Amino acid sequence: MFCNMKVVCAGALVLASSGLHATIAPFDTASRTAVADAYHNTYLPLKSTPSGWNGNVASCNAGTTTTAHQQATIDAANFYRVMVGLPQVNLVTDNAAVNRARQAALISARNEVLDHEPLPSSLCYSAAGYEGAKTSNLSLGAGFGAQVSAAGPGAIDGYIDDSFALDSLGHRRWVLYQLQTGFATGDIVNPSGYSTNALRVMPAPSEAMSLFWSASYGSLPASPAWAAWPSPNFVPGQMLPSASWSLSYPGADFSGATVSVTTANGISIPTTVSALPSGYGDDTLSFQPAIPAFSPGAADTSYKVVVSGVGNASNTSYCYTVTVFDPDMPGLVTTAPDLCVSGAVNQSIAFTTTAPASPVVGGTYAVGASATSGLPVAFSIDSASASVCSISGSTVTFNAVGACIVNADQAGNAGYNPATQAQQSMTVGQGNQTITFPAQTSSQPFILNGTFALNPVASASSGLAVTYFSDTPAICSITGTTVTMLAEGACRIGANQSGNANWTTAATQFQTIVIGTTLSSQTITFKTAPPAAPTVGGTYTVNAEASSGLPVTYTINSASASVCSITGSTVTFNAAGVCVINANQAGNGSFAPAGQQQQSITVSKKSQTISFGPQTLASRAFAFNGTFAIAPVAAASSGLGVAYTSLTPAICSVSGTTVTMLAAGTCTIAANQSGDNAWAAAPQVSRSIAISPASQSITFTSTPPSNPMIGDSYQLSALGGGSGEPVVFSLDPGSAAGACTLAGQVVTFTGNGACIIVANQAGNANFGAAPPVKQPIFIGAGAPSPNTVAVPTLELWALWLLAAMTGLTGLAVFRRK
Repeated sequence: MFCNMKVVCAGALVLASSGLHATIAPFDTASRTAVADAYHNTYLPLKSTPSGWNGNVASCNAGTTTTAHQQATIDAANFYRVMVGLPQVNLVTDNAAVNRARQAALISARNEVLDHEPLPSSLCYSAAGYEGAKTSNLSLGAGFGAQVSAAGPGAIDGYIDDSFALDSLGHRRWVLYQLQTGFATGDIVNPSGYSTNALRVMPAPSEAMSLFWSASYGSLPASPAWAAWPSPNFVPGQMLPSASWSLSYPGADFSGATVSVTTANGISIPTTVSALPSGYGDDTLSFQPAIPAFSPGAADTSYKVVVSGVGNASNTSYCYTVTVFDPDMPGLVTTAPDLCVSGAVNQSIAFTTTAPASPVVGGTYAVGASATSGLPVAFSIDSASASVCSISGSTVTFNAVGACIVNADQAGNAGYNPATQAQQSMTVGQGNQTITFPAQTSSQPFILNGTFALNPVASASSGLAVTYFSDTPAICSITGTTVTMLAEGACRIGANQSGNANWTTAATQFQTIVIGTTLSSQTITFKTAPPAAPTVGGTYTVNAEASSGLPVTYTINSASASVCSITGSTVTFNAAGVCVINANQAGNGSFAPAGQQQQSITVSKKSQTISFGPQTLASRAFAFNGTFAIAPVAAASSGLGVAYTSLTPAICSVSGTTVTMLAAGTCTIAANQSGDNAWAAAPQVSRSIAISPASQSITFTSTPPSNPMIGDSYQLSALGGGSGEPVVFSLDPGSAAGACTLAGQVVTFTGNGACIIVANQAGNANFGAAPPVKQPIFIGAGAPSPNTVAVPTLELWALWLLAAMTGLTGLAVFRRK
């Protein structure tokens, strides 16, 4: 959640400064590589800068963050300013200015709400926090992710996006204010509650304006310039605003401005335009183009923005090109296109699909390519490959052996020149073919030298002609598809296709026709029973007999080709599934072919187990987000890799073999192996590690008076451990009776003797109670009350002398310090 600035404060300009200089190295936003490198190597690392926050919200202690974390916050803002083309700003380190930011952040975190004018009744209220809240961008978020997104450098993203302040874009405008020279930042980085940021963008009434601005608010910079977000040239899609784009110009009048947003190929984008109120940084125009939300992995997309009708500026219209890209992906172009230049823009083509490694005749391939213009790409087959392949739309068909070259072209339009043709080549090899030879329809009566035609005939998948031969030349012969009968018996005809330059030789297929006499029938019987529980990797020797006594041949049914294979009579189980074995006997001159018999075997995956020993360290002390390695690791009997999951996600998480502690308790890690084509999933095995509450300690941060007097008081303070529970003070029973009293955190000294203060901090689910810490304070014996005089016993002559001195000087009361 973010809240915009409400108040503009004015005051006299005082020449003073206190800050650290910006450290972002400038980069060329027109270079895709430069922007991607800066995003990865400069911008993203800022988010992981440790905060070192040492405060405690419950006790209203704003604490501090490291200078490195503060600088990272300012550098995150400077990254955007470099993208836009504005000067970088400095980190303001003035103690009072920074304290106001920290106190403002504390008020937001303690009250869990953003308010630029917190009431005195607000929890943890302070005058410094009130002034800080009035002069800051404020950010607030809850949960672990908020430590990155709502505090420190992450808060800058929310200020720039500004989706919660579309009516003003106040946060973005202050971050990109042209007169800005410095920011002070305060953060609450709270792992167990609300995290907040206060980015001070303007001075409080008592502060020097030059801490934040190069001139008084409302003045124009020496050279006013326009600044747009998203900025011209390359912009990482991850930084694209979720709603409003903007263009700012100091002192400009945008009341009559219009905006046109078009794609690279000239398609107009519906755009809503609104001039924003003044009082927040520079005068600004907001517009919302109806473009798709950025999707990681998306291709580079360019938009031409034209802002017209601008008043009180150096120009009435401004044109620029924004190219949204994913810095995690390679791009087609390295230099940002400029759609605003007169004349057509060059474009290029790149294939988005990879050619098949070993294409064969008869195969197909769906080709894809894109142009940097976004215009559609047309495909054709190069003339040199016309006999090798053909194309229909984007589908390439391989027709012959040779080199297939696919051309990709984009003819351009009024805004783009024709692209240089791109080509993709692939070498096409011979295709594999099969023969289909259906069973013949009937037997034939014997007529010596009589003939009949094959019916039906065989065909090859290649479309090439099939040739036939007689495998029983004493019974029949064949010419073309005509069979000549020579004797009674079983005529066995084979079908061949020997292939050519484009097709490999097909496997021979056979069919049998009974001629004349009635052949004796025969049957096949399996003599071996299938194995009871076969598993992948096993083998089985099959045996079947024909009643004719003729040899039986075995094949694997085509539906089981992936499950098992056979060599001779030995079956090998290759995968889980049903293995069907075919047994055939083709017959001879005396026996008709036997009816095919089948034997089915269900093949199961092999079982496996996981060995997961007790952990070497079965107990760990809790540390939030602390990590440790699983040791020993688990192993599967299959040799396959083991994966780990947390069965107690509230206590711990696991990535690879690294466990992250989230809370105290019992962390249970499960080891799993899901199996593959050969191995069944292993039974899950789990191990537990006890995560004990972390220890915490108390440190007194207040120093007792060295020589307290009766009636004096002393404000106690102490820092506790990570539980966040308050430190509670009490009087130790060993204190001298009447020596002191305690009310909350205030000790009052009421008599002589030892006053012993005890500090305690309770634990919680993740932290044990802190050991009590004592602070003794000694009130000296005989110490006088501040309103009385201790009168010693004196001799008579001394009393006379004292009376005489009193008469001369008057009575004096002394306090012993």
